[in-house]
Amino acid sequence: MAHRTHTSKHFWRSPSFPRIALIYIVGGVLWLVISTAVWGIARHPRYVGILKTLYFVGSIFLLYAFMRRERTYYESREEYSLLVENMLEPVLIHQDGIVVSANTSALQFFEAETSNELLGIPIMNVVDNNYQQIVTDRIETLYRGKSTKLQEEQLVTLRGNTRDIEIAGVSITFHRKPAVLVIFRDITARKQAAAAIEDRERRLRTLIDALPDHICFIDNEGRWIEANNSLLHAVGLQNQSFRSKTAEQLAGLCAPIYRKEFLDNSLYTEATYKHGNHFTYEYMLPDGTPAASDISRVPVQAADGTNMGLVVISRDVTDQRLAVRRLAESEQRYRSLFENDSDMVVSLDRTGVIVSANPAAQAILGYTVNELIGLKPRDLLLPEYQPEAYARYVGVLEGNPQTALIQLRRKDGRIIDVEEKQIPIRENNKVSGFFCIARDITAQKQTEELIIRSERLSAVGQMAAGVAHEIRNPLAVLKGFVQLMQTSPEKTDFYLEIMKSEFDRIESIVNEMLVFAKPTKRDLELCDGAQLVKEVVTLMTPEANLRNITMSQSIASGRYNLHCEKNQIKQVLVNIVKNAIEAMTTGGDIAICIAATTENKVSIVVRDNGPGIPEQRMAHIGEPFYTTKETGTGLGLTVSRKIIEAHKGLLHIHSQVGLGTEVEVVLPKTI
Repeated sequence: MAHRTHTSKHFWRSPSFPRIALIYIVGGVLWLVISTAVWGIARHPRYVGILKTLYFVGSIFLLYAFMRRERTYYESREEYSLLVENMLEPVLIHQDGIVVSANTSALQFFEAETSNELLGIPIMNVVDNNYQQIVTDRIETLYRGKSTKLQEEQLVTLRGNTRDIEIAGVSITFHRKPAVLVIFRDITARKQAAAAIEDRERRLRTLIDALPDHICFIDNEGRWIEANNSLLHAVGLQNQSFRSKTAEQLAGLCAPIYRKEFLDNSLYTEATYKHGNHFTYEYMLPDGTPAASDISRVPVQAADGTNMGLVVISRDVTDQRLAVRRLAESEQRYRSLFENDSDMVVSLDRTGVIVSANPAAQAILGYTVNELIGLKPRDLLLPEYQPEAYARYVGVLEGNPQTALIQLRRKDGRIIDVEEKQIPIRENNKVSGFFCIARDITAQKQTEELIIRSERLSAVGQMAAGVAHEIRNPLAVLKGFVQLMQTSPEKTDFYLEIMKSEFDRIESIVNEMLVFAKPTKRDLELCDGAQLVKEVVTLMTPEANLRNITMSQSIASGRYNLHCEKNQIKQVLVNIVKNAIEAMTTGGDIAICIAATTENKVSIVVRDNGPGIPEQRMAHIGEPFYTTKETGTGLGLTVSRKIIEAHKGLLHIHSQVGLGTEVEVVLPKTI
């Protein structure tokens, strides 16, 4: 391969020199023959001989020079070929659009196993379709003797793989014909790396712009390099050219409320660029609302450890600070309530162990707060309340608040009545423990007992007239039979039997009054509900008779075991019957029925056919001190409802004017 040379100075080195030399020799021979024929015969044959000698000597010298030039030419071409062959970059020569030469690197680039696979194919076969026109234009430019710039293109290997390249071409002479030599570099990996970097930068930019935090990158001179959209919108720089400007230069462009922060660079010290810093910036919004931002400045270092600048991250913490302040205030209120609440408040973990207690707990239980921590409330609970306590414990751990009336033993051994409420403590939607709030109702229970006893005695007093009337009739009978016995001794046995029956009747009435009137213990006992109904009917019949009222009872078959304070339930039924008697001023009927419900409970219904209760008064029935009677206290139904609720029962009142009233007492049945 050699480049074309057109200067006359080096004409003899030209590849066309052999043809010229041959023409010269042939022309010289012809000239000698002709000159000899013309000049040798006519004149001076000696000069012709000299001329021939000179010509042949010159021809020999010219032939020697030609041979030497040819040898130098081929040696040069071999050296050039060796240089191209050993180049690291691929080199390819195409002539008239056909690949005519390629070095080893080019064969490897095009994935050719032998040179025969590549040589002889059209150059456009290895050019990507998107670059066909570009390559055509470059070849035409080179053939016109003009140069081209380094370009990026895409070539296709013989195996169909597309690769990115940087390519340069020059016009040369190959085998004495014009050709194009191209040398190129595979930049596929570099392009992929650049694309990967660009993709990472795009993802990073997307991520940074999506963050609610304000992010800014600054160089060592304090100039802004980059900032995310959140920051630009917040400070009012979204429409400003901010890059390569310092904070001081941007102060006049940003929102006024941030101007002070932009101008205050006291924290941009050498230590900041080395170690970074963190602080909270507080300011006022235009509407006067206080705001705050947490600002972090983090050094950015190059791979060699040199400092490249800072990344500044700002986060709006106004809501957090407000939440913390509210939490602190709430905590203070809670602590104040916890410490000063007159009710006992203790918190327990999931195992039922006390972890904290307020001063009221110490006053109620007699234990110090430190003594209570680590205890379990069941250690203070009376044995009879243990089973139900465990059921409440399971319920509260399932997230259901629990209430109960229980008895606890103080440190000094005294037993107190307590109204307890258990409230689950939830953390991350899970019950981590519970609060136990308890109120000492010992004095209240004693007061209620006095009220119940007072109501009972009041009922006894009101029944006295009826009982006296009921006893007077048997006494009159007894008196008459005594007189008969005095006059007719022969019928003594008959008279005595009748007298005994009347005495039994008197005794039954008096006993019922005594049992009803005397104080009783609060201990629960097992009693028969049917028998209880019979006793109430016996007790109230005298007063009913006095008012021209008929009493009846209906007891469905079955057992009605109740676990209750018998006299208190009897007092409830007496109060209900007494109210019915007092309502029926012109006489009537009262029926007491007892039956079992489908929910394993016992229903006792007192039904009368009196005047009924107007709807406007029904809303107030059962309220303390509300009564429709001139001498009533308004506590009868209140006390009755309290007793029923203490027995975990329900009391329902239904009334219709002109048709009568129905009062139902529902109590749990004991199996």
